Amino acid sequence: MVIVFAILGLIMGAGIGEGWGALIGALAGGWLGYWLKKSKKTPPQSFEASVASVAATDDAADLADPKMLHAQVRNLMHRVLTLEKEVAKLKGEEVVAAAEARMGSAVAAPAALATPVEQIPQPAFEPVAEVQPAATFATPEAAAAAEPVVPKEPGAIWKWLTGGNALVRIGVVILFFGVAFLVRYAAEHVEVPIEGRLAGAALGALLMLVIGWRLRERAGGYGLVLQGGGIGVLYLVVFGAFRIWKLVPSELAFALLVLIALASAILAIAQDSRSLAVAGVSGGFLAPLLASTGQGSHVALFGFYLVLDIGVLIIAWYKAWRALNLVAFAFTFVIGGIWGGQFYRPEFFSTTQPFLAAFFVLYVAVAVLYALRRAPQRNDAVDNILVFGNPLVAAGLQFGLVKDMEYGAAWSAVALGAFYAVLAWQLWRRQRESLQLLVECFIALSIAFATLAIPLAFDGRWTAASWALEGAAALWVGTRQNRKLPKWLGLALQPAAGFAFLADAPGYVPALAVLNSGFVGGMTIALSGFFCAWYLARTETGKALAIVPAVLFAWATAWWLGTGWYEIGLFVRSDWTAGVRLLDAALTSVVFLLSRRPLAWRMPAYGALVLLPVMVIWTLLWHEAHSHPFAGSGLVAWPVAFAVLYWALARVEGEVHEALSNASHCIALWLLSIVLGWECAWRIDAAVGEGKIWADIGRPLVPALLAAWITTRSETSRWPFATHLRLYLVYALAPLMAALWLWGIGINFAQSGDPAPLPYLPLLNPLDVSIALLVLILLTWRRTVLRVDPPAWLERAMQTAPVWLGASGFLWANGVLLRTLHHWANVPFRFEAMMRSTLVQTSFSVFWSLLALGAMVFANRIRMRGLWVCGAGLLAVVVVKLFLIDLSKIGGVERIVSFLGVGVLLLVIGYLAPVPPRKEGEVR
Repeated sequence: MVIVFAILGLIMGAGIGEGWGALIGALAGGWLGYWLKKSKKTPPQSFEASVASVAATDDAADLADPKMLHAQVRNLMHRVLTLEKEVAKLKGEEVVAAAEARMGSAVAAPAALATPVEQIPQPAFEPVAEVQPAATFATPEAAAAAEPVVPKEPGAIWKWLTGGNALVRIGVVILFFGVAFLVRYAAEHVEVPIEGRLAGAALGALLMLVIGWRLRERAGGYGLVLQGGGIGVLYLVVFGAFRIWKLVPSELAFALLVLIALASAILAIAQDSRSLAVAGVSGGFLAPLLASTGQGSHVALFGFYLVLDIGVLIIAWYKAWRALNLVAFAFTFVIGGIWGGQFYRPEFFSTTQPFLAAFFVLYVAVAVLYALRRAPQRNDAVDNILVFGNPLVAAGLQFGLVKDMEYGAAWSAVALGAFYAVLAWQLWRRQRESLQLLVECFIALSIAFATLAIPLAFDGRWTAASWALEGAAALWVGTRQNRKLPKWLGLALQPAAGFAFLADAPGYVPALAVLNSGFVGGMTIALSGFFCAWYLARTETGKALAIVPAVLFAWATAWWLGTGWYEIGLFVRSDWTAGVRLLDAALTSVVFLLSRRPLAWRMPAYGALVLLPVMVIWTLLWHEAHSHPFAGSGLVAWPVAFAVLYWALARVEGEVHEALSNASHCIALWLLSIVLGWECAWRIDAAVGEGKIWADIGRPLVPALLAAWITTRSETSRWPFATHLRLYLVYALAPLMAALWLWGIGINFAQSGDPAPLPYLPLLNPLDVSIALLVLILLTWRRTVLRVDPPAWLERAMQTAPVWLGASGFLWANGVLLRTLHHWANVPFRFEAMMRSTLVQTSFSVFWSLLALGAMVFANRIRMRGLWVCGAGLLAVVVVKLFLIDLSKIGGVERIVSFLGVGVLLLVIGYLAPVPPRKEGEVR
């Protein structure tokens, strides 16, 4: 089968694309043949499966009863004894006594067998074990050796050569070739009138027919083989008289050929001889080849073959002889394909097309007749080679005939699709019970040719749209009929449509918005994907296709958004493009929300949340087109998008997975903080216009105010806090608070805090006020979180808050000092300049000593040794700094101030803040 299909694919491919087409066609045909061959094979049931099936029966269940088990063993022992006696009688061996002696101890008395198994002593089973080494229970190796070896079934060719009277068969074949060569040689060398030679050959053929008929019942098929050879010679004679020597007119030659074909069909049917039919048909197809001079007319050749094929059709009306059908099919199309590749020219179209159409229709009829004859014996019997190989080869040859005609291949594919559609409909009306599989095959072929017609006639965009719709229809039909082939075909057409669209997309510029093939094609792919996802979700309950609806829905959503965005990019002004695309995503979310209830489908609830990742992506890309979110169409797009997003979150609550819903709430809050913070920073900077610090403090202002507002909410507040208060306080605000804290640490040293046009005042400037506000919000949030049962990791962080708040306060205080020195003492606000400044180093020493003093005095008052130790540690750092840095790099007044100031402070600390006493139970 693989070779036959490879040859057929070779012919088809050569008709389409010559060299490369032939190679691709051969590979495709070989693969199809292999698939069809494998699909016919049913794996044998394994031994384990057989045992399992036996164990599942009621009889096997009875073996669980000990009494029943013992009865079964006794019954088996008697059967083995009986079999040994029969074998002994057949072989003439006297082994009955020995067998009885071995089995005697195992076959217990009826009273003993009636005893329950639990009460039978162990030695009662020992005789059974002694029997096993004997011939009764042989080892697996011995059993395998004793079993008769079944010879392997020979192949069809070998059976033909060795079965029956092989010499007669081979002799007839050789005789046929000899007669053909003799006729040809005689035509070239012997001066005998051609009429006499042909008459002699015809007489010999009739003699073979008569002798074969008289010997038709002889064993070995001797008479049948002779009849087949005689029919082949008659074909050769008539064809030679008409084609080579022009002795008979075409009408008479045609009539004689029809008569011979009918005679061979009648003989084969009357004697129920498949071999006679095959022999006669083979001889008829070989006749013109053996007698040809290479100068003949293709009309005569194909007319002759058409007569032969009609004979095959007549036989197929009565007999389901698959071998005959395949032999005639192979001869017809292989020889026709070879002629087409070598001799066909466009001017031959009118004399070639009718024959190709006739051959195609004839073998479709043969396939239908074969299925009708086989259906009573075998349900849904289909000859795969004829059903699929015939249109495959015929289409390849047809495309070769019309390759020079505009839309010729497309119209040919349409005609083939329509033909199979009508044929499937008629068969379904008349033979739906017996030919269901054949009808489905014809439906698949109709869809395939209709699909093939589209790319042959239209561009890739219309092709993609048509394929997507056909895929949806095929999926619908396959699911309703519970057929895997159309279902998988429909699924495969969805990505095929997408790739066809993208392959034709480069360079495409439509003239009209929406009313163009690009927009219609893309939207058709999207809608087809949505339909397939919805229909599979409703009908598919197995796990194998459980994920397919989600994948199709994602695929369709991507095409929906992508098609709309591409159209917007072509026809909307550039400064409005981003906002309109965002509005398109919001509109898509609304459509999903409104469609989920009428469709009784949960997937659109997930689709509505696609707006959130789209908004995240546009937030990242927005700065490439605009300086702030509300620029251009963003003034409308962002508020609408956030309103639709929170509406979607409220509507789909309980319909989507809880983890996805919670994550969406958190990401939505972070995104809102970023967008509004960005817009706030731009607005402040635009209003003030001088100091960069105004824009910098504008970014965290909105997130901080949002956090402060959320911390004042309670479970009695409106949605979403009524149901998600803990989610917002813990999981949404924790990362936001961490980001605000890191922003405060970073900007404390990154910006000089220039409040222009306002003057700089320590602590009373926009930067320090903002940091103080953040600290206040952080403390408020901490107090609120501790009341809502936070998770363990957050509770541990809240317990260590005094430590990191103290460290952050120390850093903030140093930042205030550096910014004050920058604005009041004109020290450049750069790290290198600050570190080289003697004023900065002196200020550090004195300032750190003051901080240490304050911490230690406060710790002494509240008797907190830990805080006092921290102050002492800071003071130790100051002392080390005095001797390692200030002593070597600072001179003059700064050095004096550093040492005097630190020394005085140490004295004050020693007087005001001695080490507080240990608490009771504290380890020294």
